[in-house]
Amino acid sequence: GDRGGDRGGDVGAPPGARLLDVASPHCVTVPGAAACWADAAAKFGTRPLAELLEPAARLAERGAPVHRIAATNWKASADQIGSRWKGTNPGEAVFLPGGAAPATGALWKNPDLATTFRRLGKDGPKGFYEGPVAEAIVAALRAQGSKMSMDDLASHQTEVVEPICTTFRGKTVWELPPNGSGLCALLALAALDTKPPCANEKTADDYHRQIEALKIAFAAGLAVVSDGAPGPERVRELLEAARRVDIDDAAAAAPGARVGLRALGTDTV
Repeated sequence: GDRGGDRGGDVGAPPGARLLDVASPHCVTVPGAAACWADAAAKFGTRPLAELLEPAARLAERGAPVHRIAATNWKASADQIGSRWKGTNPGEAVFLPGGAAPATGALWKNPDLATTFRRLGKDGPKGFYEGPVAEAIVAALRAQGSKMSMDDLASHQTEVVEPICTTFRGKTVWELPPNGSGLCALLALAALDTKPPCANEKTADDYHRQIEALKIAFAAGLAVVSDGAPGPERVRELLEAARRVDIDDAAAAAPGARVGLRALGTDTV
């Protein structure tokens, strides 16, 4: 499969650092989506990339109404966009128009994104990973102490990788391997596969099992997924371990669930 996940590059995190603030520039990785879109269009598509991206470019240019959930999360993140940067965020005017997050239903425009989509459509990956877009990314991050470089961006390539899989209710389910979160989906399915299928009308026990399986799966993912890890053998071990966890046993499931809740929070979005 083609993996377009972000990679860390030479982010220059402080020596020995294990936990970084979510707003740290060292948390920003080399974005992989742009290259993956271009490669997927070239490999599987029947239309030019520029044509495929143009509807999104027009939407960014002309604006789209802000959904209620997006508006709520946007407002909660306003400090990360504005005050944390102390007036140095080059995107603040776009993401905090008039100095505030857009309200529900407001028409929000991002003309710079439209320009980026069109440059990517015209020039392919080089239009994103080299030139003005790459320079803007590096300049913004370097100003905050990141070591992200033009070479980190220019050297990025979509990886062709062997997919990973598990069985669920007699079917084989495939995902891309780490560094993405596909492993988490497989771990949750492996844990659920040891229990009987849900009835047509789901019960509280059905929902409980799904919730516990997901919490345990994301806890495991947060603990082990990183650039290049875990490898195939470790993935197999994790999937086998997920099948041994009794998600109906509160004592067995609780440690993983607690880790998952601390890391992810209790929000449903």
